[in-house]
Parts: sequence; structure tokens; C-alpha cells
Amino acid sequence: MHSVYLLSKSSAGALPVATPVIHPLNRDRWPLWALAIALLKQDGEIGVGDTLERIIGPANSAAFKAWHMATFKKSCGCSERKAVWNQRYKY
Repeated sequence: MHSVYLLSKSSAGALPVATPVIHPLNRDRWPLWALAIALLKQDGEIGVGDTLERIIGPANSAAFKAWHMATFKKSCGCSERKAVWNQRYKY
């Protein structure tokens, strides 16, 4: 049995940190929402995460992140989600 996580060394030689392994999906296996967002892609965007970030816009994104942090006292996870979506739903 293998893990979906690989161990990588964190900075300054501290204990290893688990990093998820994200494999791209073939386009025929993408969910409908990802296919819809992909229709709006522009040059320079590497995946669905980039396109969605552009659509939402920097002002709305920053406002939501600030609201989420003030309300829940933790990050919304937008940056991590964008990275995962760019890897999973790559153009």
C-alpha cells in the first residue's frame, strides 16, 4: 500500500512535512464546473485555479480572505486550493 503523501524536508532541517501528490486528470474526467471555467481561460493561465482567480478578481479575493480570517481566525485555503486545481485541471 502506498500513501498519497510524500515526505519532504522542511526548512532548516526540521521534521519532514507531508506534501500531497496531485495527479492531473484527463479532460474527459473533469467535473462540469471545471469544464465551464476552462471555457474562460486566457493566455498565461496554467489551469482552472488561475482562471477562477482572475474571474473573482484581486479585490474580491482579498476582501473575502480578510473577512474569512476575521470571522474564523484561520486562512480560507484559497491559495492552496488554487495550486491543487492548477495541478488537477491543467490546460
